[in-house]
Amino acid sequence: MSIHFIGVDAGGTGTRALLATAEDGRVVGRGVGPGANAWSSGGSAADAIAGAVAAALGERDPTSVAGGCIAVAGGISSVPERTAEVVAAWRSLGLTHDPQVVIDVVAAFAAGTTAERGLVLAAGTGAIAAFIDGDSMVRRAGGRGWLVGDEGSAVWLGVEGVRAALLALDRRGPSTSLAEAISVALGLNTGPDVDVATRITDAVYGQAPALLGRLAPLVVAEGDRGDQVALALVARASDHLLETAIAAAGDEEPAVVVLGGSVLHGAHAISERVRAGVHEHWPDAEVVRTGSGEAGAVALAIRAAGMEVTRTVLRHLREGARA
Repeated sequence: MSIHFIGVDAGGTGTRALLATAEDGRVVGRGVGPGANAWSSGGSAADAIAGAVAAALGERDPTSVAGGCIAVAGGISSVPERTAEVVAAWRSLGLTHDPQVVIDVVAAFAAGTTAERGLVLAAGTGAIAAFIDGDSMVRRAGGRGWLVGDEGSAVWLGVEGVRAALLALDRRGPSTSLAEAISVALGLNTGPDVDVATRITDAVYGQAPALLGRLAPLVVAEGDRGDQVALALVARASDHLLETAIAAAGDEEPAVVVLGGSVLHGAHAISERVRAGVHEHWPDAEVVRTGSGEAGAVALAIRAAGMEVTRTVLRHLREGARA
């Protein structure tokens, strides 16, 4: 019977799980679920994770799983009660080896490189940077959640876009195409007798905060079309992310910098500005971009079992996550 490992990336807007073979890292099962960020997703993080893991496992014997790693956001990894809930949900599936539970940025680093030490900047629903050594953070910056931090993240960009739209509608800020674009994205009636600002406000407060990250691509797109307000927000997001990375690096010169998360993977206007800033600040560093935290979680599980994660294994994991 083949030996397997499971890796989970429990993000704010979605949870992804991979089942991979121990021999070569080939992915043989995948599962998805709702968001599992305790601060912004709503619902049960443990249930979201268990559902994704069950889907990845499928009909395979759970006793074939020799280990796992769950990468979480939203403070779960540092709160024993929440970690215990996640582990209990894992055990309920018949899995006999308890998983590691790590903060998501550690898995993001492991998804990008086989090196054990370096810098990672992850910007998806949230935003955090950390200097990594093995499976531990030496230093971190950011990652404080949508309400008091995560500057430059998808949720931050979505919230700032909404604020700019409301200021424009109230005639307290510059005119911007974001007002109309956000109204359309939210499916609102924008007729002449409609208070659009109130409709936008109601729609925003009627959903989990993490879902505001879905407005981030809209802000970037309006910037690409030349809207000056959106362009300014894109520039601010890029600056915030670079500042976060520099703070996490401290006085060290990283040999490798991993850029992860949906913002740095999909928002070209932001990712290119950040990448240029990284090259300017650390010209000798290898810069790697990856968007597969679940692949990194499997790599951490394999390494925790005393096995080597080669470049080939990591490549197979990343290819399997993208399939």
